Amino acid sequence: MLSSCSHPDSVVNESTATRKSIGRWRLSGIKSGWTNIMSTPAKKVVLVIDEQRQAIVFEDGKETVRFQYILTEANPGILRYSIHQQSGASTLFYPPTHGNFRVSSKQLIIGDTGVNGNDYFFAKQY
Repeated sequence: MLSSCSHPDSVVNESTATRKSIGRWRLSGIKSGWTNIMSTPAKKVVLVIDEQRQAIVFEDGKETVRFQYILTEANPGILRYSIHQQSGASTLFYPPTHGNFRVSSKQLIIGDTGVNGNDYFFAKQY
């Protein structure tokens, strides 16, 4: 299960993070910054990311949100994202306009529990 945010193959380099984030990701958990509790999503949510950092969110197979994001290194070893443009709305996955971005070969974490927001945990789909 999801017990840690740190992974041995996590990347902190912008170009490597972009490359590793390309693909299909299934939302596997939502961690609250207020309670620190991990919950399971009520719907099937899939996030598809392409080479230009364009992202499409599907809930139960229906497209709900499109957004483009940019990555920056906030501090050495810490990647932050900011959403450049967004359309649509989701009932389950609301990425904050700015937040932390962590990606490994098997997991993507988007969000900002550090400021009492949510962290969204995605598992790579193959």
